[in-house]
Amino acid sequence: MNSYHLPPVLILHDRAQLYLEALQSRFPDQNFVICGDPQQVQAALEKHRPEVVLSLKCEGMPGPAHRLAAHFPTVRWLQVCGAGFEHLLPLERDDVIITNATGVLSEFMAESVLGAILMLNFSTLTYLEQQRRKHWEIQPWTGLRGKTALIIGLGEIGRRVAAHCRYHGMQVIGMRRGHGAVAAADECIAPQELAAALGRADVISVHVPLIESTRNLLDRNAFTRMKPGVILINAARGGVMDEAALLDALNSGQVAGAHVDVFATEPLPADSPLWDAPNLVITPHMMDSVSDWESRFAQFFADNLQRWLAGEPLLKVVDPERGY
Repeated sequence: MNSYHLPPVLILHDRAQLYLEALQSRFPDQNFVICGDPQQVQAALEKHRPEVVLSLKCEGMPGPAHRLAAHFPTVRWLQVCGAGFEHLLPLERDDVIITNATGVLSEFMAESVLGAILMLNFSTLTYLEQQRRKHWEIQPWTGLRGKTALIIGLGEIGRRVAAHCRYHGMQVIGMRRGHGAVAAADECIAPQELAAALGRADVISVHVPLIESTRNLLDRNAFTRMKPGVILINAARGGVMDEAALLDALNSGQVAGAHVDVFATEPLPADSPLWDAPNLVITPHMMDSVSDWESRFAQFFADNLQRWLAGEPLLKVVDPERGY
């Protein structure tokens, strides 16, 4: 496919100027059009009638705006910047290709998760509270070696987290769809085996997409099955976990510490009781937000656009029904 015959590529992002020059340099004959206002997406679609859309969901360009593009009749391919695409669902077309960028920032997400595990295991939050009170007291702790990590979701991020845990001497249980072993996990379980595995884990880290089968996956019943004193990390999606149940588990000590980067409502409302929950670290959906993350996504899109123009298969095509 020759770029001269391709309609403009529409970029849905309120900060696309950060990487537009790099895209134009690589594709000098291609016209790129930016829409940074969610209220103008429909008008931009109707004016430019794009076949290709680069979609970067963010606070300034929320999910519903991107769903408009996925359902616009001229759009044949929509590239999601990031792993999650639940904001496009339900997808009512079977003639549009959806690709995501899973793996682009996986190593950075895995680093953040490992840092959270180490921090919580070392009672860092307790020491910070003691520091505020100018209180000197030793908190005994045990290392990670010999403990068990349950990684819920063994995609690219989950496998990297599992590898970090094994490097630190942990036994790793990984929940995955499909069959066969995964090198980074000592044991693989199916989703229907999750309930029985929860009580075996000292650390639980969540890395599944938000689809119908994972919504509220960690519900109140799941929290009651967890080992008392467990460490919990959620860097997946807020809808995967019952936030009220998490709050109760933190208050009771069932969960000794948690780092939550994603919430059912974002930004997290100021009146949410989670802000005051004990032993909880809250971050604003940023655990993979390295300083050049937008450029990294743009580079991946450029590689895929090169394939599109050459008529080659695209990378990271997803199945909206299966969630990956």
